[in-house]
Formats: sequence, structure tokens, C-alpha cells
Amino acid sequence: MAELVDFNLSHSVVYRVLKSLLNQKIWGFQKRQILKPISDHSNFVFIYYPNSIAEAQLYPFYENRHRLLSDFDINLSAICYDRLANFKLEVYPNVKTLCFQCHFSPDSSCLIALLSKLREAFPNAQFIYFDWFAHNDLRLMPTIGDFFAKYVKKTIFRDEHDYYKTTYGDTNLMDYYGKLYECSHTPEKYSIPRDSIGNLIVGAGFLTSPYLVSLFSTKTTITGSRPIDLNARFSSNGHDWYRHMRSAAMTEVDIISESFEVVQDSVNFRKYLTDIGKSKITFSPFGYGEICWRDYEAFALGSLLIKPDMSHLICNPEIFIPYETYIPISWDFSDFNEKFRYYINNQSERIRIAKNAFDVGYDFHKNREFLSHIGELL
Repeated sequence: MAELVDFNLSHSVVYRVLKSLLNQKIWGFQKRQILKPISDHSNFVFIYYPNSIAEAQLYPFYENRHRLLSDFDINLSAICYDRLANFKLEVYPNVKTLCFQCHFSPDSSCLIALLSKLREAFPNAQFIYFDWFAHNDLRLMPTIGDFFAKYVKKTIFRDEHDYYKTTYGDTNLMDYYGKLYECSHTPEKYSIPRDSIGNLIVGAGFLTSPYLVSLFSTKTTITGSRPIDLNARFSSNGHDWYRHMRSAAMTEVDIISESFEVVQDSVNFRKYLTDIGKSKITFSPFGYGEICWRDYEAFALGSLLIKPDMSHLICNPEIFIPYETYIPISWDFSDFNEKFRYYINNQSERIRIAKNAFDVGYDFHKNREFLSHIGELL
């Protein structure tokens, strides 16, 4: 039996969701109107890929542009990756830093040719690669690593040796779930230069997207009066291993739904976010990479996150702290039912952990911790 929805909770969640979606919309306008083309004053250029995941790495540069100018003498300009083909590259000797993103699966020879041209156009710049991809491997590093002084990823392996392993499939997730569900994968090993690992930097990812910045910007009171017990809105369509993995997660949810209020159906984005804010617990299995938007949406909206164990990764900020900011479960979901039932019946613990998670994101933005990341880059 679902609890009656608390009016104040509902009103607060809807307000914050609308505010965050407005910020996302405004950002779309800002990209076209405000991000400046390269000029004689430009000394920091970001070549960004037009994708919401990729642009989460660009947005904090724009959001903090005034502090970047005053604290680091960074005068930001940005170029869309898709426009490089028609972009007239001159020589820009004043540019000291070039940040670069590219397509998920670029042609190697074309990418090398492009980077060679950029090196001629920006002869005095330090090149920094921003990897926005879901996976944690370094598949592009053998091809382009020599061009970049720094290599930024949203997450990095806690154990460096994970980069040198042969995996059953392209990624560590394909390896685990491919073996678990007996999928037909080809072994893969990326030839990562060991001296290049020292160039790795873990950077902010989804947390710095426009709408999540808004969701974390207002201090909120997290209560237990939420009408939805479990939010489990995720799809299972995809590659063989992914389909098996997500289907197994859905099977666990189906068991829970016999006794608890569970939402699984597909809805528009506004209702999707609003319902997370009305959910006691959010279940977020892996995607093609470990981290999902849903993780941070749950953190931001005060819903306790249950997720496969993340202890093998380092994030910025460190927001996946077992039993302090989220509840880790086995990758095969074998303990999901047990842990869900424990925390659905322990409201004080559920609220404590959800509050801790929100505070990590809130403090990250309030304290402008992104500026520390800039110091590391430069």
C-alpha cells in the first residue's frame, strides 16, 4: 500500500526538476550564443563533441568562466568537433591549452591527421584529452596518447593493472557478464604504454551536466515520506551481454513488485525525474559503463541508490562510498532482494545514506571543487 504523497515534498521536487530542465535548455542556447570563437585573446580552447555526456565535461568550464579568468587567467573559447572539417585553422600562438574530445569510434588515420593539423595550428599549447566514453579502458591511448600531456576520464580503475588485462570482449563489463551469461565474445587486450598511465586524471563527469548542477544547487531536506518504494526504470534492449544483464536485474525487480510499490514503465523525462524524487530507493544496474545518469539523479533527489559494487573505480568527487552514500550489491544481483528489504524497513539508515550522497554533490558545487581540478590540469 503506497503512502499518501507529502504535498511539500511533491511541490519541492517538481520545482527543482523544472528549474533543472530550464537550466539544461538555457545551456543549449548558451552554446550557440555565448561560447566565443577563437580570438587574439583566447588562450584556452575546448574542442567539444556535441553529446550530452560529453558536454558535461565542457559545461563546468563555462559555468566557472569568470573564476577561471580571475584565478587562472583562462580566456575560454570553444569549437564543436563536428565543425572542424569546415573550420579554417590558422596559427594561434597565444593558446596555451587545447582540450579535445572526439567521436566514440573515430577512424584512426583520420584522427591522427586531425590532431597533427591541430598541433600545427596550436604550436604552443598543452593538449589535454577528455574521454567521455562509458567504458573505463584506454582503447584510444595507444593511437593518440603521444599527442596529449594529460588524459582525463570520468572514472579510472583503482588498480592500474586492470588496464593491462586481456578481457573477454571490449570492456571489463563485457568480460564479467559475457562469461556469466556465456555470450560469444572475442578476447581483447589494449596495448597501453605503461609510462602513459601517469598522465591519467580523473575528472568530473555526469555531476557537472547543466541539469544536475541545478538539482544539487539547492539544499534540501530528505524525508522518508515518499510514495514509491522502488524506482526501477531502465531498459534491457542492447547487445547480448547487456540484454542478459539488464533482464536479470528486471527479474529481481519483478519479485519485489509483488509486495512493494514499484515503478518501471517508460515516462517523459520530467515525470521520470519527479518520480525519483518521490522514491525511497532507486535501483541502477550498470549500463555500457558502470556509471549511469540515474546514479546522480538519485543522489540529487534524495533517493537511496542501490547499485552493483563500484569499489574498483575512482570518481571525482568520490561519491560512491559503500553504505555511506550508496548500497553496493553483487554484480550478479544475488543479494539485491535482501538489501532492498533491509533498507526499505530501516528508514533512518536510508535517509542518512541518501543525505550523505546529496551532500557530496552539493558540497562539490558549493565549494567550487572543480577549480581544484583545473589546477591539476594546468
